[in-house]
Amino acid sequence: MNRIAFFAVVFLLLTAKCYTQSYWQQTNGPYLGNISSMAINSQGQIFAGTYESGLYRSTDDGYSWTQINNGLTTGYIYSLAINRHSGHIFAGTYLGGVYRSTDNGSCWTQINNGLIDTFVLSLTINPINGHIFAGTYNGGIYRSADNGNNWVNIGLAYSGVYSIAINLLNQDVFAGTYNGGVYRSSDNGSSWTQINNGLTDRDVISLAINSSGHIFAGTDFGGAYRSIDNGNSWTLMNTGSVTFGFQTLAINSIGHVFAGTGWFGILRSTDNGVSWVQINSGLSINDIRALAINSNDDIFSGTNWMGVYRSTDNGNNWTQANNGLSASIIKSLAINSSGHIFAGADRSGVLRSTDNGSSWVRLDLTSYDLLLEVNSNGHIFAGTTNGVYRSTDNGDNWIQIGLTTSKILSLAINSSGHIFAGTLYGVYRSTNSGSNWAQIGLINGNDLLLSVSPNDNIYAWAETGFFRSTDNGNNWIHLNNGFSSVPKSMAINSNEHIFMGTLNGVYHSTDNGNNW
Repeated sequence: MNRIAFFAVVFLLLTAKCYTQSYWQQTNGPYLGNISSMAINSQGQIFAGTYESGLYRSTDDGYSWTQINNGLTTGYIYSLAINRHSGHIFAGTYLGGVYRSTDNGSCWTQINNGLIDTFVLSLTINPINGHIFAGTYNGGIYRSADNGNNWVNIGLAYSGVYSIAINLLNQDVFAGTYNGGVYRSSDNGSSWTQINNGLTDRDVISLAINSSGHIFAGTDFGGAYRSIDNGNSWTLMNTGSVTFGFQTLAINSIGHVFAGTGWFGILRSTDNGVSWVQINSGLSINDIRALAINSNDDIFSGTNWMGVYRSTDNGNNWTQANNGLSASIIKSLAINSSGHIFAGADRSGVLRSTDNGSSWVRLDLTSYDLLLEVNSNGHIFAGTTNGVYRSTDNGDNWIQIGLTTSKILSLAINSSGHIFAGTLYGVYRSTNSGSNWAQIGLINGNDLLLSVSPNDNIYAWAETGFFRSTDNGNNWIHLNNGFSSVPKSMAINSNEHIFMGTLNGVYHSTDNGNNW
C-alpha cells in the first residue's frame, strides 16, 4: 500500500493549488484506454473519444495519437460525428452537452443553446443538408439546422436514444432507443413512427444502414436484427451463440457488416447478415465499444480499457494501435530492487517497464482495482477483486494464492516479508509468502486502508476508525482522529510521520497517529 499511497498523497498535494511550474513528465505509456466512440474524417484522420480522458486524434492511421482537449470541460466523450463537407467535428458528452471543433480538433467550443438534456449518447449528421441529430439519455432527440448553434427538441421524450442512422436513399432518419425499440422519421425528425414489427428486444443500442438501404439493429439482450424494407419488418439474424451485447455496428465499402459486442469481441458477416463469424485474432479483450472504417477499409475497434486495435485485412487479424493513447486508469504502482516499474491498470492488467517508464509491456493478469506490492525477494503480489496473486518471475506468470472470495482493498508487506491484506471481512496476514492466511482483526473493514511503517508498525483505517498495531497485527489500538471525510490513501515516511489523503485534503501526524 505504501507506494500507491505515496503517489496518491502527492497527487492531492499538487492538485490542491495551481502551480505555474511543471514538476511532472509523462512516461511513454502505458498506452491503453476506455474508448467510447470513434470517427474518421475525409482525410483519413481518426478521432477517438474516451471515458475520463477526453479526445485523441491520429493522423497516421492509428500508429500514434495526440490528446486534443483544449476547450473541453469534461473528459467523458460518448459520441462523435464529423461534417463531411466542412470538416467540423462534434462531440457528445456526459452532462457537458455537445462540443464543436472547427479546426480539426485543436480547439473545442460548447454549443448547448436549447439542449436541455446534456447527456448526449449519439450524434449523426445528415450529409445532404448538414442537419445534426443528437440522441440524449432521457430527453429524446434534438436537431440543429445551423451547425450546432441552436438545438430544438424533436420528440421521443423520456427515451434514451443510443443510436441514430440516416438512410441515404430516402433521407429517412432512424433512432434506436432503450425500451422503445426503433423509430423512423420521414420528415427530417418532425414526427416519428415506432417500427418494431418482428423486433422482440426493444433495447436497441446500435444501428447501421448499407448502400442498399438495409438496416441492421443491435440490441442489448436479444441479438441482432435486419430490415430490408426500410424498417417495416425485422428479422432476427443468426449470430450463433452470440445473442446479446451488440454495442456497435459498421459496414465497409463492399457491404461486409461488423458487429462489436460486449462479451464476444467482433463478428463479421460477408453475406448481408445471413451468417456471422467471430474474428478476434490478436484481440486481448472482447468488450468492443466502437468501430470505424476508413476509405481503405482499414477497421479500427475501440475497446473497454485496452485502447484501439487496427485490422488491415478485413478483420482477420488485429494489432494494438495505442501509441500516445494514455487513457489508462492506473490504480497502483510498485518498483522492485532492479528499478523495474509495475503498474496496475484498472481492467487492463499489470504492465511492466524495465527502462524507467520509456516503454511498457502488458503482463498476464487482468482484474478490476489491481493493487501491487513487491517483497525483498522481488516477488510481486497483486490484490484483485478475487483474492491475491503472486509472481516469482518478474510478472511473467501469476498464480492465485488465497483469499479467493475476497475483494482486496489494500496490501502491505513488512520487513520480515509478512503480507497484510485489507478486505471487506477485515485484515488477513500471511507469514509464508501468501501460502496461508489468518484473519487478525478489524472485521468491519469496509474502505479498509493499510500501511506498514519503517519500524513495522501497522496502521489501518477501517469503517470504525483509525487503528495501530505494534505486534504484527495480533492486537489493534483504536486511535482518535479528526478526519472530516473518509481517507483514500496513506503514506508513512522514514520518521514515521503519517500522511492521510482525503477528499478534503491531506492530514499529517507526527506522533504515530495519536494526533492529526
